[in-house]
Parts: sequence; structure tokens; C-alpha cells
Amino acid sequence: MRYFIPILAIFYSCQSLTTSDKDMATTNYLPNTLALKSLDEGKLIYKENSQSYILKKDSEEHHVCYTAISGDFIFETTIYQYGDKIPVGAGIFIRKDATKENNGAILQLQSNNGINYTAYLVDKNKTAAPKFVKLEAREEYTEQPFEPTFLRIERQGSKIIATTYSIYMPSFSFDTTILNDINDWQQVEIGITSSKAVKFANVRISRPATKTDNRIAETDQIISRLEIMAINNHERKIIYEADSHFEAPNWHQFDNYLIFNQQGLLYTINPNGGQPTLLPTGNLKNCNNDHGITPDGNTIIISNNDPEFNSRIYTMPLKGGEPTLITPLGPSYWHGVSPDGKTLAYVANRTGDYNIYTIPISGGKEKQITSAKGLDDGPDYSIDGQYIFMNSMQSGNMRIWQMKPDGSEQRQLTDDEAFQDWFPHPSPDGRWLIFLSYPKEVSPSSHPFGERVVLRLLDLKNIEKEPMVLAHLYGGQGTINVPSWSPDSKQVAFVSYSSKKKD
Repeated sequence: MRYFIPILAIFYSCQSLTTSDKDMATTNYLPNTLALKSLDEGKLIYKENSQSYILKKDSEEHHVCYTAISGDFIFETTIYQYGDKIPVGAGIFIRKDATKENNGAILQLQSNNGINYTAYLVDKNKTAAPKFVKLEAREEYTEQPFEPTFLRIERQGSKIIATTYSIYMPSFSFDTTILNDINDWQQVEIGITSSKAVKFANVRISRPATKTDNRIAETDQIISRLEIMAINNHERKIIYEADSHFEAPNWHQFDNYLIFNQQGLLYTINPNGGQPTLLPTGNLKNCNNDHGITPDGNTIIISNNDPEFNSRIYTMPLKGGEPTLITPLGPSYWHGVSPDGKTLAYVANRTGDYNIYTIPISGGKEKQITSAKGLDDGPDYSIDGQYIFMNSMQSGNMRIWQMKPDGSEQRQLTDDEAFQDWFPHPSPDGRWLIFLSYPKEVSPSSHPFGERVVLRLLDLKNIEKEPMVLAHLYGGQGTINVPSWSPDSKQVAFVSYSSKKKD
């Protein structure tokens, strides 16, 4: 293929950075989330109900909104159509400061006709030619003239890595562009060029934690974000954020709350946000991220890190009571419950390998249903109870599989060489299967915290289709270990992470 260097409309940025109060519709930002500042000649509106930015301009000047940043980071957003205005030029930018003469790197979505789009990564230092890719949504998913498009720039030392995709197509990662002398660059921006108005949603800055031997450095403070994402348009909302490490939301089937674990305890929170409330768990004070709710909504299933057993499974009434031990042996980590509420599926190590087991919810004799060498994990029942989904590395890499509840008729469902797939969860209406994908470089037998991961969605009515990318995020272990769909199958909850240096 022959490449050419396109003529781009590059962002323009004025030297005056005085922020006008009239540009901001609200200053009620969530803790640690991105609060962008606007140039005077533009107009920035923050929509609190959707946690999105509407960026407008009245003149032909290009317009940006910015915030200061330093060190390594991940900066990302999703560009949406605003009203009937289809975007024809918008993007994200990193530079040293606001002077227009500065070099920088821009990831820009550009269109000549508002239909066919191309994403460009431009190195203004001219150390590399522009990278570009045509974005064409797959026909079977395309529903609108403009499909929301994800843009990400990540800085790793002197590297800039760009990723982009239309939400109904696979992601594209550009080749790494090596930029010189960027360690003192202090500004990231969203901006519009030829568009009059663009909606920027899911605006996030994440800082990867410092890791040594796969452990988070003691100098790093983890920031956790409990997010809810709409499946139809991929818009995300942060409902709770804290300078602490919490994990694994469940969504109650009937009552309007979520459950998550933090520092060995369980908490509930309203999907609209607010402060968490402690959920009493009796003498269980080391609850891990494998917990869930029975189909009748009355019982919580808890995996607790017991001394000498690593983890064992308990049940207890959600409205209060004492825990009941279900699995005397450990380690045992719960992941699924049958639709009739009678059987638990979990991963356990009894023979040197982690395999899938089932047991009556009332306790009794456990049954081993997989026996392949290597790791099987994450079992969750299909909505009709005819199958169990799981992740297994029996083919060499970690893939999503399905099988009958007795372990027979095992079938591999994913086979993308770019990923290692974990923790499948079907939607309550039986249409979708959400799962977590690590990059291929992560060991198939490992599901660590603190990785650049992807949430993907498989269409269970047509499993031959390639899975859709729902979201890129910084996370992994603790993001979606357990079922987290809303009862109407329209939303899914998950946890993303960031970090900062401890005070």
C-alpha cells in the first residue's frame, strides 16, 4: 500500500489562557476527574447528567480546551455527534504549553464530507511521518451517519502511543511514534477544527501505577472509579471515586443499588451516586472480589479469604443474618449461580490446577466439571441455564468458552490473537456476553491489576461475529470479576483505576 502525507487542519491555540466563568456550565466536578479550562473565544459547557463536554465555536478559528498534566499518563475521550451537527474535525493534543509555535502530537479525526473518516497521528517534531487509518464501521452494526469514535494518546517516557476506533469496529493502535524532549510537556487538550460543535464524552486521564515484579509501588496511591456504561452508545459515568482500592461491582436485580468490596468489607451504593453504605457480613472481614447475589435477590454469596484456606465460599441473607460456609475446602472462588438459584459454580484448586466446580447452594458434595491442564476460571451460567461460560487456557492462550453444566460439549468462543480473555458475564436478556481482555503480552495464566485492558462484547445471537470493543481502560483484576449487568441489560458497571504519588 502506498502512503501519502495528508494536509491537516492542525489545532490553533491562543497565548492568552484566561478562563472565563461564563464558559463553564458547572464546576461541580467529581473528585479527581478532569476539569477542563476553556479559551475565552470559545464556549465550553459541562453536562453534569452525562459527564460530557460540549465544545462550541462561533468563528472559523480552531478552538481547544486544556488542562495541565505531567509524567506518564493515558488521555482519552469519545467524540459524539452533537444534535444534528455531524463532526468533521476534532481531536486530542499534547504539547509543552499554550504557545502556538510549540511542537506536539495530535490525534485528530478528520472528514471531508462528514461520512468517511480518517484518524491521524501527527508528530509535529517531524521525527516521523503522520500515521493514519480509515475508520469504517462494520455494516452489521452501523445505525447512524456518524458512529461515536474513541481517541487515546498515551505517553510512556519519550513514546506517544495512539489508539482509535469507531465503537462498532475493532480498535487500531498506531505504531509507536518516538518524540524527543517531551518529558516537560505539561498540557493536554480536546479541540475542534472545522466543526462548529462537538460532544466529548468519557474524558479521562489515568496515570499507570509504578510496578515492580508485578506489584504496585508503596509510593503510589490507587484511585478507584466505579463507572456505569450504556451499551447502546458506550457513554460512561463515574458514580463514585475514591483514593482507595475497591473492586468488582454487582447490580442488585430488583433493588436499586450496587455492591462492591473494599478492604475486606462489602458496601452498597445507589447507581446515581452518593456515599457507600456498609453491608454487614457478620464475622467475614476478608471478603475478596468474588461475590454475587442469588436470582431471587435475597442472598449474598461471598468468597472470604480464610486463614489456611486462602478463600472459601459463604452465603448469608442480604437483609442480615449469619454467614453459612458452603465450601469447607479451599481455595474456592465463587463466580456464578444457576438461574434457579440451586447451584453455585466456582473455581477451585484441588489437584494442582485450578478447575471449575459446582456445588448445591445449600452445601454438600462438590463436583469437578473441568479437568484440562492449566487454568480454568470465571464460570457464569447462561440465562436459560443450558450452558456455563468460562475462561480457559486449554488452547494455549486464555479464551472464552462455553460448556454444558456437567462440563460436556466444551466450545471455544473467542480466538483473537491480540488478547487474553477473562471473566465472561451474560446480560440478563441473554443477548450479550461481556468480558475483559488483556493484551497478548500478559501471561494467559495471570489476570493482574494495573494493566491497559479492554471491555468487549460478544453477540450471543451470532457468536461468529467479531466481538465489539466497549471501552479501553486502566484496570484488570477487580474491574468485572463478577456479574455486573443492570437488570434491564442496558448498562454494565465496572471499576477503572488510576494512581498518584502518596502525599
